[in-house]
Amino acid sequence: SETPSQKKKKKEKKRNKTTFAPTHSLFQVLLKDMEKGHSLLKSAREKGERAVKYLEEGEAERLRKEIHDHMEQLKELTSTVRKEHMTLEKGLHLAKEFSDKCKALTQWIAEYQEILHVPEEPKMELYEKKAQLSKYKVVCLLIDRCMQRSHRDQMGGR
Repeated sequence: SETPSQKKKKKEKKRNKTTFAPTHSLFQVLLKDMEKGHSLLKSAREKGERAVKYLEEGEAERLRKEIHDHMEQLKELTSTVRKEHMTLEKGLHLAKEFSDKCKALTQWIAEYQEILHVPEEPKMELYEKKAQLSKYKVVCLLIDRCMQRSHRDQMGGR
């Protein structure tokens, strides 16, 4: 059986995954499509190189250039996709880090709000204590005066 805090953490983890899952899975599909395209282009290049033998020089050169251009375009696309993949991974990592820090900060704020929440009763208690203190001071002053009189009476009576 899980504790409530463990259940909450598990739920948060699942939510984080689902938040970023669509973008990440879409990117995975793109990577697979890119690999498939690379494979198809490689196959077309091999077939084109074999076909060049049967073409006239002008057509053969045009086919070589076309194959070369497509291979260069594939390299550029692959490079761009890899860069985007790295950017996405870094973004996902930073988003998770941010989310974790926000959760920790939110928890800290909630805990300190509870600590700092001061109900009205302590204020009333403070006023009561002040009133008691004032009463005590008055009583002390009266006792002090009585003591002084008593002391004077004793000194004057001798």
